[in-house]
Amino acid sequence: AVESQHVCIAEAGTVQLEYWKLSELTGDPVYHETAQRVVDLLDKADKPHKGLYPIWLNIKTGKLDSGSITFGGMGDSWYEYMLKQYIYSRREHDQYRRMYEESIDSMKELMIGRSIYDPDMYYVGDLDSTATKFSPRYQHLTCFVPGMLALGSKALDRPDDLELAKQLTYTCFQMYNRTSTGLSPEYVQFRNKANFGLSAATNTSDFDLVTLRKADKKEKEDGFYLGPNRSYILRPETIESIMIMYRITGDKMYKEWGWQIFQAIEKWTRTPSAYSAYKDVTSTKGSKEWTDSMESFFLAETLKYLYLLFSPADYYSLDEYVFNTEAHPFRIMRH
Repeated sequence: AVESQHVCIAEAGTVQLEYWKLSELTGDPVYHETAQRVVDLLDKADKPHKGLYPIWLNIKTGKLDSGSITFGGMGDSWYEYMLKQYIYSRREHDQYRRMYEESIDSMKELMIGRSIYDPDMYYVGDLDSTATKFSPRYQHLTCFVPGMLALGSKALDRPDDLELAKQLTYTCFQMYNRTSTGLSPEYVQFRNKANFGLSAATNTSDFDLVTLRKADKKEKEDGFYLGPNRSYILRPETIESIMIMYRITGDKMYKEWGWQIFQAIEKWTRTPSAYSAYKDVTSTKGSKEWTDSMESFFLAETLKYLYLLFSPADYYSLDEYVFNTEAHPFRIMRH
């Protein structure tokens, strides 16, 4: 094996809840204290913009020295755990609140895009390592963000965050609703007013914008266009946010959205023995699009969040539990 000098922040920064719970259960603070060192290091690290972290952490120097800035893959749960540690600790550790608010404020300043064809469609894009270049792509992985914002709006009294959460959840649902199967691709892409965007045909750098062809009728109706990766691998993030949005707002529309997504999953991905990832969400060929693979998060997260969506709100109440990044419920500390 080749030794790596880097670890992504979603790996280094997504053990804190688990180690804290271990300290709580054993009475030994060493587990929490060890994991907390990562938080302290990243809190003090130089960043290109306040609260925004390039994804690659050099384990020898302790510096954030490369990688994009993203709330999607390899960055996502780092931001999530700042808020959840604050809630888990009965809101007694202000460091986590401050770090979370710094990140969300900067995300709102630099990372929010809007469809030029659907004015209700907002999304969270990515930034390069200098926080100067914006990628107009919305990852399915990033669709946990509206649920996180909704939790934070309640815990931290940030009502504007709930409004943004509603807008982002709408986009995440439309990523399903506006395909021929009702399943969402790994990501969708947006053009700007100058007709620049990411290539629809080839995998290019997240920040290499090209001149796009004239938008067709479908793109104008959808508000976005698809890239080369059109697979659905049974991801949970949109359902996670829909469940939280329903519990925070009480709006039954979110139950309707969740039920529609569940029906699409049942129709297109259920096999005689399990469920399968789907190669191309624009294809209605059914079993010909199956990959015969089912990620463990489908059971651990996607189906669990669907079950919670249709369960009473006091069943694993969000006032009593936080869910870790793999949807395991941790009872909030009692003292």
